[in-house]
Amino acid sequence: MVRLERADAVVTWSGPRGYCLTMKLQDIERQAQGLNAQERATLALSLIDTLGAPDAGFGDDEVDQRDAEMDRGTVEPILHQEFVRRIQEQRGR
Repeated sequence: MVRLERADAVVTWSGPRGYCLTMKLQDIERQAQGLNAQERATLALSLIDTLGAPDAGFGDDEVDQRDAEMDRGTVEPILHQEFVRRIQEQRGR
């Protein structure tokens, strides 16, 4: 295996048709900006798909606990609008 390094990329050669070009993020961004709008959108969606779902900060156990509290009547349900209003109030909006 042969490894060549430059300031902008690393190329590893491991035989016939066996090479790997590693580019720096800045170079990848520059190349992506050269794509047309449809290609950039396709690339963006492809990258977003690799991120996975964001962590909501709670799991199934907490959801089950909240449902049980509602069933027992230990908490009072509120409308979605009221929930949003309270969150905005807490965030100072």
